[in-house]
Amino acid sequence: MSKFIDYYKILDVETNATQDEIKTSYRHLAIKYHPDRGGDTKKMSQINEAYSILSNDNLRFNYDEIHDRFYNTSSHHTEDYIDKTNELIALLIIAKKAARQAALKGLVYLVIGTAITVGGYLASSNGGHYLIAWGAILFGGYSFIRGLHYYFNPNLLLKKSMGPEKYNNYFGSENLRTSYWGIVISVVIVLVLLGIIGSVTGASGSSTNGSSTSASSGGSRSLTSDQQSLSDEANRLKSEYDTCTTDLSNLKSKVDELNSQLNAYDAAGNTYGYNSVIPEQNSAVNTFNQKREQCLSAQSAANDAVDAYNKSISP
Repeated sequence: MSKFIDYYKILDVETNATQDEIKTSYRHLAIKYHPDRGGDTKKMSQINEAYSILSNDNLRFNYDEIHDRFYNTSSHHTEDYIDKTNELIALLIIAKKAARQAALKGLVYLVIGTAITVGGYLASSNGGHYLIAWGAILFGGYSFIRGLHYYFNPNLLLKKSMGPEKYNNYFGSENLRTSYWGIVISVVIVLVLLGIIGSVTGASGSSTNGSSTSASSGGSRSLTSDQQSLSDEANRLKSEYDTCTTDLSNLKSKVDELNSQLNAYDAAGNTYGYNSVIPEQNSAVNTFNQKREQCLSAQSAANDAVDAYNKSISP
């Protein structure tokens, strides 16, 4: 005959026990019955199961409903009712484990995507791996937030998997509570990782363009005519470099667009279309390479001008 599992009796605590009391009792029993200390493996398994339910506010809330109905309503002391409640508790535990696995999987994708993106920016490399990395970040962030939310609310995951009607037959529609701690914690972690990406990419952009930063007068300090001329020249060359990088970015977009056309024609087997784009693509690539050399020269000239200005105002 089936037996109702009373987790409060297993942990040797009252039904109104606080979380600190439940944790203290669990630690005491874990030391006493741990298999490594010669304890009973089956007993330890029951203790762990009881603690996993009673230490979670939502799981405990749902379990208390079952517990109260069992002890306060004698008609529920049937084998079918006990089987159903024990099955329900097992399903809640499974739902919590599934949510934890989903959250961990999402966190792994999130961390890997962040590492690839940060590494790519630090190496100043370009390529399709950025798209893959950001895809991993988006997928990982969504999975992590969703998984952690369900970890704190396994009853929501169970309701989704069972269907509202069957779930309400077990719990009752009025007993569904929602904790938002999972969302809060996961969103904070995601924002921290995105903040790391932002700080690294910002620093990378500054290190790329900041080397030719315009010269300033250093606050209210007055400049000699020679120093002012050097400052103006540095600012002019910096402006030329900025214009050059803008043009270079536009040329890069044009090259990418032509490459996409070539790939589309090649995939479609359109030889005529492919050959018609080749001359324009080659011309765009040559123009891009020439402009890149101009930009490198402009950056070098701007850096030299800034160095000359800084040297002129050095004491």
